[in-house]
Amino acid sequence: MKNYIPKYEEFINENIRPDQIEKVSKSLAYSMPNHTKPDSNGKFSAEQVQKAFKYIPDLKYVKDKSDIQTIIDKVLSIVNESTTNEAWVGPFVFNDSMKDDELKAMYRGALDGFAYWQKGFEYPKADYKKAYQEIEKILKKRGINVDESINLTETTFNNFKPDVLDRKNTVDSKLFKKLMPKTSTTTDEAMERIWDFAGGTMFVHYQYFIVKPHGNSPDRPTYRIHNSQYWLNDTQLKWQNKVGQSINATLLTITDITDKDNEKRLGSIWVDTKVYLDEQPRVFEILNKQS
Repeated sequence: MKNYIPKYEEFINENIRPDQIEKVSKSLAYSMPNHTKPDSNGKFSAEQVQKAFKYIPDLKYVKDKSDIQTIIDKVLSIVNESTTNEAWVGPFVFNDSMKDDELKAMYRGALDGFAYWQKGFEYPKADYKKAYQEIEKILKKRGINVDESINLTETTFNNFKPDVLDRKNTVDSKLFKKLMPKTSTTTDEAMERIWDFAGGTMFVHYQYFIVKPHGNSPDRPTYRIHNSQYWLNDTQLKWQNKVGQSINATLLTITDITDKDNEKRLGSIWVDTKVYLDEQPRVFEILNKQS
């Protein structure tokens, strides 16, 4: 006797699990300000919520009326009971009443999300950028320097995928050559080398430097250079059949912070770690460092 296989229509009309309802409700609630305008009191209506179902792909499978109403109620309870100063950007929800440490951790998460965004992430790269910029505004109002808010750590990636840099997010080659003549000659080799380790385990150490180019000019620019240094120990190299090889690659993300109220992200670039660390103190005055 053949097993009964439910038809597609029967499947999509089944009630979804409570945990699924919770997940899609939060996803929709946090996305509402990105595509739907509230009324003059900052409130959303049930009709607006239901129309916004189209923005969450998983919701197209929800057909049961009771599930739909439950989701609408949950979304309204989140968006209409939140403070008017609360923001929803991608996976981040924050407001100006949150504790400093909470905002600092969220700032770091948004910054990392932007720096290491890859195709397949649930939220677009622009959401991470918008999130860290908005959180940065709140921190600065409190007199907190965002550079000091970054807790630098070691991270392990499984199934590592190096960042693919296009023209839009790469540091201008002429500017970088002017800033670091020796290091600028290592970018192609560093990029080729890091790609040889794609798909395996990867360790990364984060640190940043606040620097000015050496010189006596009073109008020297100030840069924040965020380093992601990639490495593996001998055991990991052995497991990946790469004994004797060296990663020796760092991803730099450079931001011009000369005008603190108008920071300009210049982009990222792959470099040879040893050459970079050797040249850095020769060409820059280091104003601040954390690693």
